[in-house]
Amino acid sequence: MPAHITLIDIPPATPECSPAEKPWQFLKDNFLSHRLFVTYQDILDACQQAWNSMLNDPGPIASLTSMHRLIHHET
Repeated sequence: MPAHITLIDIPPATPECSPAEKPWQFLKDNFLSHRLFVTYQDILDACQQAWNSMLNDPGPIASLTSMHRLIHHET
């Protein structure tokens, strides 16, 4: 293991600690919640539109998936 890499143990049942989960929460919060879908196709269309909207603006993806960790060194 290179000296500049620090492994962080993440408990198995903590999706909020996984950077990959954050874009999905963003999509739900900003595009998909509080809506009524009549058909399954309506759900698919809304998900596709939400995904494409997020892809057109990569800033939120980069912000949501970055993991800034402060490492405290003992003195």
